[in-house]
Amino acid sequence: MSDGLERVADLLSQVNSEDLLSLRRATEGVPQLVPGLLGWLEHAVGWEVDRRAGFDYQLGWPAEAIPLEEEAASIAATSALICWRVCIR
Repeated sequence: MSDGLERVADLLSQVNSEDLLSLRRATEGVPQLVPGLLGWLEHAVGWEVDRRAGFDYQLGWPAEAIPLEEEAASIAATSALICWRVCIR
């Protein structure tokens, strides 16, 4: 796994199970403005849930799920999520 995905994997491992499942539910209930990003987030959360259950497979890259035409909106949405997370802590 590359450094970028290792950082994502490390961050996911620090999220408690309840919050992880809340994140999964949140990706299902929001407007599909950036469906590629939401699909990748669903994959990443599922990957962490599976990892905790003992399944071993590779975490996919966001670029595999996010089409080029969604790239700018996905970056903006991710920045907003990070800002929101930092601001509430």
